[in-house]
Amino acid sequence: MKVKALLRRIRTLDVGEISALVPATLQMVVARAALRAFPLRKVLERVDLPIQCVSDHAPLNVRTLRRIRAIERVGHGLFPKSPCLTQAIVVQRLLRKKGYASDLRIGVRKGHGQPLEAHAWVEYRGAVVIGARGLSEEHTRLPSLAVDKSPKAKAAP
Repeated sequence: MKVKALLRRIRTLDVGEISALVPATLQMVVARAALRAFPLRKVLERVDLPIQCVSDHAPLNVRTLRRIRAIERVGHGLFPKSPCLTQAIVVQRLLRKKGYASDLRIGVRKGHGQPLEAHAWVEYRGAVVIGARGLSEEHTRLPSLAVDKSPKAKAAP
């Protein structure tokens, strides 16, 4: 039953959307496997690539936005209970490879009598690129776990 519904949905997509979904699916599976196999710190070291910034003010291009939407769709389809960290890792790597100085953020919140909840998202130019679903004002940002290896960071005194 689910396969038929999936095939029906795939038939409604255009070529650009399909070409974005295939790599997004592979990247999500690899990222999820990496998160299970390695410590978070090691995974983040592989994600925070040294970048040659396109520009701190360049808008994301249409193809990149399409890939981000595909990653979000695949994440919720493959991992419906907790896709945020996997999605954030894949999007952070995508943006860094394309030269965008994005930031992977992790935050936590705890309601009265509730367990501690964590959430991950990616920001670019101060806006949430992925992970807005599930993010609230109650989340407290954790300090960055990643090491900035960009040329700008190395040149700083």
